[in-house]
Amino acid sequence: MAGTVTYQWRHFDSNGALVNDGGTVSGSIIVKAGRTSYTFTTSLTPTTNGTEQLVFTSPSYAVAAQTLACRA
Repeated sequence: MAGTVTYQWRHFDSNGALVNDGGTVSGSIIVKAGRTSYTFTTSLTPTTNGTEQLVFTSPSYAVAAQTLACRA
C-alpha cells in the first residue's frame, strides 16, 4: 500500500500536561508501496522542558511507543 502519512509533534510539560498539540510542527511523508520501514528528518525546537510525542494523524492508527533518535 502506498500513500501519504501526516504527523504532528505534541509537547508535554514536565508534569505530563499537553502544552502544544503540534499544530505548528507537522508534516507529511510520501510512502512508496512495499516499504516496511522509513527514515525521515524533521525539526523541533521546544521552548519549555518536557517530552515530545510523535503522532501520526492520517491515516490515524495506534502504534506502540518507540524510542526516537534525536540530534541537537
